[in-house]
Amino acid sequence: PEDPRQRAWNALAQVNLTDEVALRAKTVQTVPAFFRGRWRFAYTWALEELVKRTQASNAAEEVNCWKLVLLLPRLLLRRTEVTGQAGKQEYTQRYHRFLRGEGDALLNEARAQSDALNRQRGAPASEEKKRARACHLVEQGELSRARQVLTGTALAPGNAETLAVLRN
Repeated sequence: PEDPRQRAWNALAQVNLTDEVALRAKTVQTVPAFFRGRWRFAYTWALEELVKRTQASNAAEEVNCWKLVLLLPRLLLRRTEVTGQAGKQEYTQRYHRFLRGEGDALLNEARAQSDALNRQRGAPASEEKKRARACHLVEQGELSRARQVLTGTALAPGNAETLAVLRN
């Protein structure tokens, strides 16, 4: 059977980087303190692979390395739905999955999150969806986020009508 890390490496060849970076990605701005060592290890490894494969003059593998370097934040630093211990566990699980060569699955999850972000962007949540989301957050121990879901207001649409109201 094929080594899972090699399978993940080979999967990078199928990734269209232009399409990937065109998708919205919600990553953290600062690497969480508990995750910095793991992030540093993964990113250093990706950069070392890039140097090694560049020196070997293998253009295809060099391109794959650049893809990995550029996509690594989407794989490992995507925001989680939960915070606290559950959020830490999610980051840790992603890291271990990355080490096992599950980069293709992690990228698919990032794409799904991007699709969800794009769907949420234009449609305001119904009251029922807000309640369901708040209940889920309460079950996760995320009381502040649950309150925000219930009491927060959506952003006004960026259109001419909103602009006219703001100018008055």
